[in-house]
Amino acid sequence: MRYVEVDEVKNLKVLADRSSIEVFVNDGEYVFSTRYYPENHKLLAEAVEA
Repeated sequence: MRYVEVDEVKNLKVLADRSSIEVFVNDGEYVFSTRYYPENHKLLAEAVEA
């Protein structure tokens, strides 16, 4: 699991296709990128307020 703690999320952009996902937090202040190979082709994204 990957995560980052930030004081404030000003914006969030999620780009996904059949085998990759990229998440940009606060205009690219933090970036997550990974490849995945789902069997059921479902994606779950969750945001939790601390």
